[in-house]
Amino acid sequence: MAALSLYAAPSLAEDPAEAVVEALNIRGYLLAAEAQCREAALTQAEQQIAVDIAAAFKGRKPDPEIETRLKALGQTYAKEACRLGINDGLIQGYRASYRAALSDAELEAALAFLRSPEGRKFADAGLAANREASALIARRRASQGVRAATLYRTRLAKILSDAGAQ
Repeated sequence: MAALSLYAAPSLAEDPAEAVVEALNIRGYLLAAEAQCREAALTQAEQQIAVDIAAAFKGRKPDPEIETRLKALGQTYAKEACRLGINDGLIQGYRASYRAALSDAELEAALAFLRSPEGRKFADAGLAANREASALIARRRASQGVRAATLYRTRLAKILSDAGAQ
């Protein structure tokens, strides 16, 4: 899917909010965010599948067909967990947000800036910063998930141990 470009037609679009959405390359950003989410979700799914295999097969290795099916399940999970629905409805939501927050004059001023060399550089830098922040957040979320799961298992073992000791 081609990303909308900051370097779109130099004249104002019929709907200034649409031109701002295009200028900020919202579709490209959302696609990148979805891809990062899928990567983190797939890692999480693969870790869980490994735990589930170990528990279900009690140390035995499952046959290759089962492993293939489980790998496909992980891919499906990642796809479904991170589906952002990047379509016209989502883009329309961005447009409505701009329309609600900014007057036509403010939108036109923003467009004038974004179409300048400085504005293009500013938008590109903002998108790069958002991508880097999204990747950092995804890594932190993954490590926090592992940490939380470890704490959960440790506390669960303690509770079960205490219940058995009583």
